Amino acid sequence: MSVTGAHIRGLTRAATKAHGGGKSSDLFGDVYVIAINIAIALGMAVGLLNYLNATIRSHDAAAGMNPLWFTLSLAVAFLGAAIGLAARLGPVNLSGGQAAWWLPMPVDRGGLVRPRFFLVLALGAALGALGGVLLSALASGTVVWGLVAAAALVLLLAVTATAGAQTRPRTHRRPGAIVIGDVLMAISPVPVLLAVVLTAEPRIPGIAGGWPALAVLAALTLASIVAVTRRLGRISGNDLRERGAVSSYAGGAVTSLDTRELGRALNAATAPDRRRRSLGFDWVHGPVAAVVTADALLLLRSGRAIIQILVAALIPLTVAWSGWPVWAVIVAVLLGGLLAASATGEGARRAEMAPVLDAVFPLSAATMRRARFVVPVIVSTAWLLLVIGLGWAWAEPPLAGWLVLALVAGPLYGAGALRSAYRKPVDWSKPLVHTPGGMAIPPGVFGAVSAGPDVVVLCGLPLWLAIGAFGPSPVVIMFQLAATLIAYAIGTHVKKKD
Repeated sequence: MSVTGAHIRGLTRAATKAHGGGKSSDLFGDVYVIAINIAIALGMAVGLLNYLNATIRSHDAAAGMNPLWFTLSLAVAFLGAAIGLAARLGPVNLSGGQAAWWLPMPVDRGGLVRPRFFLVLALGAALGALGGVLLSALASGTVVWGLVAAAALVLLLAVTATAGAQTRPRTHRRPGAIVIGDVLMAISPVPVLLAVVLTAEPRIPGIAGGWPALAVLAALTLASIVAVTRRLGRISGNDLRERGAVSSYAGGAVTSLDTRELGRALNAATAPDRRRRSLGFDWVHGPVAAVVTADALLLLRSGRAIIQILVAALIPLTVAWSGWPVWAVIVAVLLGGLLAASATGEGARRAEMAPVLDAVFPLSAATMRRARFVVPVIVSTAWLLLVIGLGWAWAEPPLAGWLVLALVAGPLYGAGALRSAYRKPVDWSKPLVHTPGGMAIPPGVFGAVSAGPDVVVLCGLPLWLAIGAFGPSPVVIMFQLAATLIAYAIGTHVKKKD
């Protein structure tokens, strides 16, 4: 009898069970707890969206944008993020131990990776259905099951196509699925921009008219799954090892609540391994200019970071144009600014990971920290000027006052990004803190996660008050200037032991 991949997988399960000593009831309990938690989270999300919809409907509809435009933009961004994430992490991969043991064996590779492929498909369908529930609730206030089924099938087809790309020889280091996902993220603001120039309002198609399209989509998805399943054995061992290493890296970052490591893991799949051209750098005449130039080039050469900044601008703009309450606008400006600023801190994050990058320059630690501050502050200030200028300054004069306030408050986000990049990592060697809910967390984990956003929230209080109540009065601008200077001092502060 010939040994197949299924036999090897069965032998692995038996060996794992013999060494681990786990029980089937434990697995059932874990699945039960996860399912209950997902159901509770979904119920809370739908309830929150229904509340937001009720708030939107009660608002002046003539001045607000149809929320379906925002939903379309969100759907495109959601699809692009899912495709990009699937392409970076796999979707078919093997862990280091599995790759070292399984791949040298003379068995069919398709039999080894087929369960992983079906597991990814199930996760993709579940994630798509969850996205369909949230999007339909956001657009219409109720769950449209036809839209939920369509979202699940679209994401299932996207994941299948991404897995199918792994079965073909790779000619470039950057997989095409990553490019497609980034392009979808980049064009996600288009529906919102169309809402500004078009007068017609989009409509959700009727379920009765959409079932034939759903049937065609389901048939296409099923045919793709069958075709890709037959080609799973063609995936190269290097691809399985590489994607497995990235997935393990990202999983460890998520488990340890370390967003810096998560960003590094996702960038590892797309980082260029060679320069496309050389520049003269005639403008570099000192170490400070060299650091600023390096950080700027690092940002410009990262397509994902540029897209992240553009998508971050979409968040407050759509909320403002949709006529949502002012508290939602404040939250959107806060979250969008943090998202945009985080894309500018890659140079500081790399310097934190490898301190030798800062040590090789003939600069003090404080001067180096201030040099790392230049690019984040320029980008975040330009981002806030764009958001406030396009968002509501033209509708709520004085325009000059709003722009001056944005110019003064913009460096806040840069200071937050720098503080977050150089924050102290969590010490996992200390005894864990056991919570009443049963979780065990290391001491200081929440302080590490909040380092950076805390400065933006506290020092941005004049900006939040201006948006919510007082407007860009001279007193508010003066208070904001003082708060921004405090944020600058905190963001560029270097501890003695650093």
